Amino acid sequence: MGGLEVLFWTLPVLFVLALLFAILIWCRSWRREEGSEMDRRLKRLAEQVTRLTEAVDQIQKTQTAARAAEGRLSEQMAALSADVTRFLSVSPPSASHPGDKSPGYDSSLAPRPSPVAHAPGSDSSPPDRYDRARQMLASGTDPVDVARSLDISLGDVHVLQRMMDLKPGPTT
Repeated sequence: MGGLEVLFWTLPVLFVLALLFAILIWCRSWRREEGSEMDRRLKRLAEQVTRLTEAVDQIQKTQTAARAAEGRLSEQMAALSADVTRFLSVSPPSASHPGDKSPGYDSSLAPRPSPVAHAPGSDSSPPDRYDRARQMLASGTDPVDVARSLDISLGDVHVLQRMMDLKPGPTT
């Protein structure tokens, strides 16, 4: 009976060894799947870290540009403030134009009567464009023609015409 007992014990031991071998193979494949999943996660994490690093670099560049712009803006504001202070501290020259009260009025830019307008030997001043416009309107000339011939805006001619309509004529 010795041989049968050995066979009786060998078969369960072989069965257990086969079962253990199957379990080990399953564990090995499970570990391989877990390892590949971990590799995928690490790869995805590395890509996200790279994108995040690029975004941080871009934010830092933007921040640097914003600081530089802020510096230039503060310099320009200081220069503008100095210009405004200098402008306000300058006393305005005497106004040579009766209706002008603005500081910094340049009388050299004011319109001057042309010397050609005076006829030689004439003591009276030449008729103004607006006086001529009034005369033309009073004679019945069309306002558009008056504006064209005297180089006056049509709005000015209409205002003159309304003033003439409001002003009572000479009473006798």
